[in-house]
Amino acid sequence: MSYVSKDECLLRKIKKHVNLLQKGYSKIKSLNTKQLEDSLEAYACVQCVTNIYGLYGQLENDDVIEKLSFINSKHVRKLRNIGAHDYDSINWEIAKEVSEKLIKQISDTVLKECISIVRDECNEIKDYTSLDDT
Repeated sequence: MSYVSKDECLLRKIKKHVNLLQKGYSKIKSLNTKQLEDSLEAYACVQCVTNIYGLYGQLENDDVIEKLSFINSKHVRKLRNIGAHDYDSINWEIAKEVSEKLIKQISDTVLKECISIVRDECNEIKDYTSLDDT
């Protein structure tokens, strides 16, 4: 059994929520605002965005945080905050735009690169005897 870092676990969860977001988005992308208000899939998409944002906030590897920094964009943050605290105020067109952008930006390729970064970090030999703080 091999060691799986916290960041790798978080990245796997992000991938799971992106996959769910993709499934939900495929069902809502052609709906109008009224239809979106009545759609469980639309609310599920907002919840996936909220979960992705929360998982991103727990990442510790600076390189991965930087690579996925678009998750911390203004529109994602706003949708997350409204989705978590005031569902009745969701702008559904923005919710669809944010969902589509996250699906495109958090590709399997990007996630594989991020997982590779955290695995490489875990494989580095640490020198805890050094007096240097860097």
